[in-house]
Amino acid sequence: MKKVRKTPPPQPDCTYPQGFEGLMAPIKRRQDPFFLVEGDLPDPDVDFSPLKATRIPRSEQWEGRDPFLTDYAGNAMWLRQFFKGKPELCHLMGCLVMITRRDDVPPAALALWFRLWDEEAAFLTEHLDIRWKISALRTFGAYGRSEMERRLGREFFLTTGLMKLADTERSFSGLGPDEPFALGRRKTGTVSLGQASYTVAMGDLDAHLLLQLHETVNALNATDEGRGAGHLGEDVLTRIMSCPKTVFRRLMILREKFQNNRADNDAPDTP
Repeated sequence: MKKVRKTPPPQPDCTYPQGFEGLMAPIKRRQDPFFLVEGDLPDPDVDFSPLKATRIPRSEQWEGRDPFLTDYAGNAMWLRQFFKGKPELCHLMGCLVMITRRDDVPPAALALWFRLWDEEAAFLTEHLDIRWKISALRTFGAYGRSEMERRLGREFFLTTGLMKLADTERSFSGLGPDEPFALGRRKTGTVSLGQASYTVAMGDLDAHLLLQLHETVNALNATDEGRGAGHLGEDVLTRIMSCPKTVFRRLMILREKFQNNRADNDAPDTP
C-alpha cells in the first residue's frame, strides 16, 4: 500500500485547518542547509565542456540508504539515479537546484548557477526533462538577479503547478488528460470563491494567462543578463502550447465542439 501523508481533514470553513504554520512545518524541516566541505562544488571557473561530453551510465545503481538530510555528498550521489543517460552537466544543475531548496544558499553556488545558465542554457534545455526545467524555473523565481527573472520563475511555477494539480484531480473522473469532457453533462452555477464559471465559448482567460508568460519570456530574451532564463522559459512555454494533455488544449477542443454545434444549428435545412 502506498504511503499517505497524514494531514487533518478539511473542515467546512477551512481546507487546511492546520493553518499556514502547519503547512510550512514539514517543509521547513527539509530546508536545513547542507553541510558543504571544500571540493563539494566545482570551482567557479570550471570548464563545462567535459561535463557536457560525459554521460552518467544507465547501469549506475544507487545501493546506499537514504542519505542524511544535511549530507550534501550523499544526496549528490543519490541524485545521480535521476540523471542516468544524461550529461554530467545536467546532474550539476540538479545539485545546484537541490542546494537552492535549502536555507543559507552559499554565494558560490548561486554564482555557479547563473554562469551555468548564462553559458549553457541551450544545452541544458535540450537535455533536461520537464521536471528539472520546472525545478530550474523555481530556482530563478527564488534567486533571480532581477525582478524579471524572479517573475519568470514564479509565474511558470504557479502555472505548471496548478496545471498538475488540476490534471491529477481530474484523473479520478476516469478520463485521461488528453480526453476532453463531452458536452451536455455540465454542472452550472458558480465555481471556486463564488466566481462565475469560465465561458468556454467566448472567454479569453486562457489567452491572458499564456500571454503573461509570453510577455515575461520576451522581456528577458531582450536583455543580456536574463537571456538564459528567457531561453528556458521559452522552451517550457513552447511545450505548454504543443502538449495535447493540458487544460488549455481541452478547453480549445470544447470550444471547437461549441463552434461545430453552432454551425450545424445555423446550417440551412435541405429538402
